[in-house]
Amino acid sequence: MDRKTLSIMGRKIEDRTILSRNDGVAAFPTITTLCESPTRAGILWAGTDDGNLKVTRDGETWKSVVENIPGVPKGTYVSRVLASAFDPATAYVAFDGHRSDDFNIYLFKTTDFGESWKAIAKGIQKNQGTLHIIREHPRNRDLLFAGGEFGLYCSFDRGEDWQELKNNLPRVPVDDIAIHPRENDLIVATHGRSVWILDSIYSLEQMNAKTADSALQAFDVRPATMWRMARTRDFESHDLFIGPNPPHGAIIDFWTKAKPDLKDVKISILDPAGKAIASIKPSTLEAGVNRVSWNMRVDRLAPPTPQEEAAAARLAAAGGEPPVTGGPLVDPGDYTVEISVASNKVSKKFRVEEDPRITWFSSADRAKRRDAINQLADMTKQAAGLRKTFTAADSSLTSLQNSWKRPDAPKVPDNIQQMAESLKKTLDDMRPLFSGRNFFEPPSPEERKAELSKPEPEFVLPPLMQRVSALIQALETFAAAPSESQLQQIALAKTAITDAGRNIDKLRDEVARFNDAMNAAKVPFVSVP
Repeated sequence: MDRKTLSIMGRKIEDRTILSRNDGVAAFPTITTLCESPTRAGILWAGTDDGNLKVTRDGETWKSVVENIPGVPKGTYVSRVLASAFDPATAYVAFDGHRSDDFNIYLFKTTDFGESWKAIAKGIQKNQGTLHIIREHPRNRDLLFAGGEFGLYCSFDRGEDWQELKNNLPRVPVDDIAIHPRENDLIVATHGRSVWILDSIYSLEQMNAKTADSALQAFDVRPATMWRMARTRDFESHDLFIGPNPPHGAIIDFWTKAKPDLKDVKISILDPAGKAIASIKPSTLEAGVNRVSWNMRVDRLAPPTPQEEAAAARLAAAGGEPPVTGGPLVDPGDYTVEISVASNKVSKKFRVEEDPRITWFSSADRAKRRDAINQLADMTKQAAGLRKTFTAADSSLTSLQNSWKRPDAPKVPDNIQQMAESLKKTLDDMRPLFSGRNFFEPPSPEERKAELSKPEPEFVLPPLMQRVSALIQALETFAAAPSESQLQQIALAKTAITDAGRNIDKLRDEVARFNDAMNAAKVPFVSVP
């Protein structure tokens, strides 16, 4: 058809009297979808907005195949045609009839270059809008995805049956779908709700009838990368906005046929030597596919304090990067997740990889850093034990002295009260070693008055646990062997913990004398672990 011979608004227009003959080209029949076969050169499929569907096997000669498709009204818009990545003769096509007030689902498949077509819309509700896109998984020919006016659908049997894929995806038009070939992420482009990503869809890729019939099944785990991300929150504060990101670390998916009881579930991470180094405790599990993640850290060597838990909650509520929980980071290597549910047990190997931008970190330097971190990890356990002893003595003495202030409390001998004050002073002198100021709570009027009365602020070292944690974090966030300064700081922290241990021993002796005196006066005594 020669466009220049067509009339415009019922009139033949000569070139010398028109400024733009091709105005209104959007209303002229055009190709709406074009797909080249990934398996054989020369095979192309094309669909148009006026209902034509053609195929060429040599890139030159085209053949119309739309007449072979049953049940589609003539002229229906071809929304998408997809050539299979596994078979040159296989293709899928979707039609969109809403422009003609037709909201039926038109989805078809051919295995003979379009000579015959089969409807494959079972499971997608009719008259629920139209389909815009169909996509085939690049490694599993049985796994298909389709996007329509009312959501996202998936099929595990090449389109024989479909089911809606929801999770937290809102009911929204899905205009396009992509599957990342390396990350195996499902990427969905919506109309009005931006782009949604379902990370690591190995569970969907590997789902089949055998898996669905098994009591417990683990899916492949995508390699976990130790990305090194810059922190800008300290500079931007509340101006920083970060959208939801995939879980940091290894994403672990597994199937349970029945809803498991959490007390029967055990998920462990094993190092390359097969030693259990971390455990994962999900808060909830359901029948079907469940997802947990491991942050590439060994289990925490000391339980968090209430103050640390509160700080972690504040960071989590602020959004962005999650707070650091657990013990030190592991080194890159091969690891195993072991999942037990009641009497069933499965495992999967996976790899932890270094940030690909880190190319200079030698094995020798990594071993030196690991040795330093291991030393600090042992010091963490020692410092935590000392802090536990100090906290127990401090809280017991405080409770005891408060009980003496009650109106109905019996009279306590003066020498016992003097010994209690002496013990309180000993504890106060040791307090900076085990607890720091909570900067999220304002100081009391007495504390503020004492601070203002000093000519200049006192320099106080951070508590032992904070010193050790800061050293571990400094080593983990820099890809190099420990510096001379860091080694010196490790030695100083070790000495400080040794000295603190001696002070705790003296504290035990003082508490023992105090308890002996209270026993003699028949006053309840303070217990120290």
